[in-house]
Parts: sequence; structure tokens; C-alpha cells
Amino acid sequence: GTQKHSLKSADPNPQLPPEVDVHRVRGNDAYQLGQFDTAENHYSDGIAALQRHYPGAQHAAECAALAVPLRNNRGQARAKLSDSAGALADFSAVVNQRRLQFDDYPANCKALARRMSLYETLGKHGLAIEDAKALLKAEEPGSANADLASKALVRLRESQRKMDESCTPSQRKKAEEEKTAAAQKKAGGGLAPMTGTPFLPGAPATASGTSGASGASGA
Repeated sequence: GTQKHSLKSADPNPQLPPEVDVHRVRGNDAYQLGQFDTAENHYSDGIAALQRHYPGAQHAAECAALAVPLRNNRGQARAKLSDSAGALADFSAVVNQRRLQFDDYPANCKALARRMSLYETLGKHGLAIEDAKALLKAEEPGSANADLASKALVRLRESQRKMDESCTPSQRKKAEEEKTAAAQKKAGGGLAPMTGTPFLPGAPATASGTSGASGASGA
């Protein structure tokens, strides 16, 4: 039979306009069937529909915030398609989203966990370590993502130690540049603190799916 991938076709998201959410649900269904290119297209169509629904610069912040589940899932589809640059762009957009609504915090952690895993796959150990540390600070001890980050840190530090022992001068330079980039990223912000006035887009708040890094599920 057809292999199914880890993804839940979530219930309707009350925060998204129906003409937008239909693309999220169809994208999730395609992802489940391993049709990652079709899934990516649906998520992109959903983002475009959202931008049409909230036109103009005055709605840019609200539009970007509501696009979180679509970008989170599109990033996962792009990762499956080996579009690492596109996936990292989507995950980073979610991680850097300054959301003040607590129920959406798991979406940021989900994107952070996925970006950490992708960095590790790409051999960008310095950046992966920074994401793992941020994830451990953000998640409750014993959560799935905290466990994922803890195990990743052990692997990454061991890999980095071995690389430091065997690398050439040019490789050492590259590693230092990666550490510098990670430090700059950290200084520029990561997960926003959950303080301040809640962001209410005009619909009831609901939790944003699961916080695991594997698969894609939208709220």
C-alpha cells in the first residue's frame, strides 16, 4: 500500500480564514501520502491566500503571525524535497516570529526543533547546538522536544570534538565562522519572551498542534 508519513490532518483552524485553511488541510493530506511537492504547493497557496485576505502593510504583522502553521509545515515539506535553503527560511521565519499569544509558543518550539535537526543533517553543528540549547530553555523538562534536544547535544558535541581533533586549518576556519554566525544569530534573538498583551487575530485562541519535530501538523 501507499506509505503514510507522520502528519495529522488537523481539525479546522478557527484562526485562519476558511479559504486559507483549506490549503493547509489539503497540504497535510498530501504530505501524509508522501506527495511533498503537492503539499508544498498547497501551503504556498495558503500563504498567498492569507496575504490576499489581509492586504496592505498595516496587516503585515497579523498576516505573518497567522502564516505560522503554513510556514512550519511548508518547511517540513521542503526539507523532504531536499530544499534545505527553503526549509531553513520557513523554520527561521517561525522561530523569529514575535508572538505574544502563549498558545502559539509550541509552534515556535516545533520550528526550532525542526531547524535544529536540519542543521545537524547539513553538518552545521555550531548552529544546531545553538538551537538545541534554545530548545532546552524553552521546553519543559521531559517533553518530547527537550528529550530530542538533549540527545542531539550529545551527538553534536561528540561530532564537533572529533572534527576539532582531525580538521585541517581551512576546516577550523570554517568551524570558527560557523560559531560566529551562531553567536550573531543568538544575539539577534531567538524565541521571544511570552510577555505582554496577547495577540488576538479576531478568533478564539487554540493550541498549535503537537510540538514534536518529526512530521508536520498544523493548528
